[in-house]
Amino acid sequence: MTYERRSAEKAIVLALREMGGSGSRKEIRRLIADNGYDGFTQEDVYGMVINAKSGKEYCPFMFDFNFGFKNLYAAGMVKALARGKDVELSQQGINVDLSTYRTKE
Repeated sequence: MTYERRSAEKAIVLALREMGGSGSRKEIRRLIADNGYDGFTQEDVYGMVINAKSGKEYCPFMFDFNFGFKNLYAAGMVKALARGKDVELSQQGINVDLSTYRTKE
């Protein structure tokens, strides 16, 4: 599997909107994979690769996913993030126009 690193913020916001504005990271990830938000596939979201140096298996999407939450928080689109707690859209995240949001292209 070859995974191309890219922004996951738009997909996260779309998933949160479908869930009514808040939800768990696991559920957000599932919706992104099931619905193909922003072009992500099941393989992108759940695919594992082996690190060439350590030989350990990891999911590259998780880097983009976790940085996406940090970026959304910094932009004021999600409320404060806490370990083990649901992620919640802020009013700005609910109202932002995603049609002009940057895309893969």
